[in-house]
Amino acid sequence: MKISLPNMDSLSVGLLVIGGGIAGTSIAANLVPDLKVCVIKAEEYAGFHSTGRSVAVYAEAYGSQVIRKLTKKSATLFLEAEAQSSCKILRPRGFLFIAREDQNESINDLARELSEEASLVTLGTNEALELVPALRKQYVSRALYDSRAKDIDVAALHNFYIRTLRRGGGQFLQSQSAKSIEKQNTKYRLSCNSFIITCKTLVNAAGAWADEIAQLAGCKKIGLRPLRRTAFAFDPKNWKYSDWPVVIDSEEIFTISRRRTQSLGLQQMKL
Repeated sequence: MKISLPNMDSLSVGLLVIGGGIAGTSIAANLVPDLKVCVIKAEEYAGFHSTGRSVAVYAEAYGSQVIRKLTKKSATLFLEAEAQSSCKILRPRGFLFIAREDQNESINDLARELSEEASLVTLGTNEALELVPALRKQYVSRALYDSRAKDIDVAALHNFYIRTLRRGGGQFLQSQSAKSIEKQNTKYRLSCNSFIITCKTLVNAAGAWADEIAQLAGCKKIGLRPLRRTAFAFDPKNWKYSDWPVVIDSEEIFTISRRRTQSLGLQQMKL
């Protein structure tokens, strides 16, 4: 939904967040009760870049040990968002690690590493193919299945944070690119498309463009750059794929996440 910009020349806030994706809005929504908060976004619409294109899964068994701990800690945030918004954020999906015969060692290591953290079920070839019949039989010698993994409705979560921000008196301003950033004593002075914003605290949540914002503030680049995302779609034939789990190679050589191609805005193609 397009939001009209308030008619103002200047704005003073306690916290200014540059970037209106899931990272920036979640920070702002959680701080708005205690601070006067403003989020600015360069594009005309919310969720224009990565947030609007995310295929997100809540999986406690995925990632490094640090990532897995962070994932578990975030569970309460999803439940709170569901309770406050009366909207389902998490939905059952499942997570399937697969391995070829030559990858038995890697999947054994994975099973040992996750034994105390996740309730994984060991599956044979035929059991794995029953879950995801599109897999090639010769590629699946063993599999580990995590039934607790869930889809994350990123759009619903993002909208929840924006609504929370606004209900708390915060502002979410679109079509406002940062043009310059100056440090003036204990405050920052930021020039946008339409007005000047002064703030005590500045948060850089610009995603792949965070380096550009950092340079405006006099910080060094760390090498971030925007990249294209690629998705492959295939003809589902007669497969009933709506309940397929996310599939990942035990050594992360490839990943597949089932999504309806219509929801991604992609044209189906045969590979």
